[in-house]
Amino acid sequence: MEITMKVRENFTSKQHQASVCAYYCRFATAQLASRSIERQIDACDFYAQLNRLVPMQGRHIFVDHFTSGLEPDGPALAALLEAARSGRVGNILVSDIDRLTRDATRRIEIQTEMAALGVVIHETGGRRGRYEVSDAPTPYATRHWFKGPSQRAATIGRQRAAMRGVHLGAAPYGYRCVSKGRLEINEPEAQIVRWIFERYEEGLSAAEIARLLNSRNVPAPGGRYWGERKILGRNTDFAAILRNPLYVGVYVYGRTERVFQMIDCRRLRRRRIRDASEWIYVAAPDLRILETELWHRTVRRHGGVVDGKAAE
Repeated sequence: MEITMKVRENFTSKQHQASVCAYYCRFATAQLASRSIERQIDACDFYAQLNRLVPMQGRHIFVDHFTSGLEPDGPALAALLEAARSGRVGNILVSDIDRLTRDATRRIEIQTEMAALGVVIHETGGRRGRYEVSDAPTPYATRHWFKGPSQRAATIGRQRAAMRGVHLGAAPYGYRCVSKGRLEINEPEAQIVRWIFERYEEGLSAAEIARLLNSRNVPAPGGRYWGERKILGRNTDFAAILRNPLYVGVYVYGRTERVFQMIDCRRLRRRRIRDASEWIYVAAPDLRILETELWHRTVRRHGGVVDGKAAE
């Protein structure tokens, strides 16, 4: 009985530790002091809220003042690592991995030690997410993804706007913009959306539906003609009619991000799909066009994505 209770207590303790976080911030010059620290803490607060992480009891913000990233560990970083070693924190949040240290060798040492302890390091800025040892740059690395500081700030601003229900980007088919970031249902197009879902449920393929729409001279989104891609698209293509959850009142933001890639000293811009755990879901019941049951039946047929997971 005593052994069972101890095992249960250890499990509960580890489970609690996995959700506890602490922030690490650093600045090197007086000119960037207050503004830099505010931005770093702001990014960590937003990330912790988004991922349901709980700040460590007592001191959870560790700040090294006037400390270069190339210098040895500052007193605040040493205190944070000691808290991680004692099991009081399970997640370390930094706005950018360079805040932790700019020494790649020391960075790998810290990450390796923390990984062995079960402590996860998170970047809360533009890249956002868990930082793995394999992500550490090497002197010979020629391919990597990166974002500049202005892009990171803009990314966080857009994420907050999306969480307030502001629509970012062009209006999807079936809607129109009434003001900046605000949509309303375009009833003529909404009728076409319902018709497409009903025909698809009857067994017609996306290509057959596209041919019917073109034969009736129904204007396609973006002009030109209807095609299979505009109706069905790919698995994570929410711009396609049959895959857009906005039609059942769910706005999804942050599926993709624009980043730059260095390939052989050339700077190329790319768009990549984020992990589904980073997508932001916002309820928009006033934008519902379809019944939920019809939507789920359609998704089950084409095996699409529901809440970031393939439909069963």
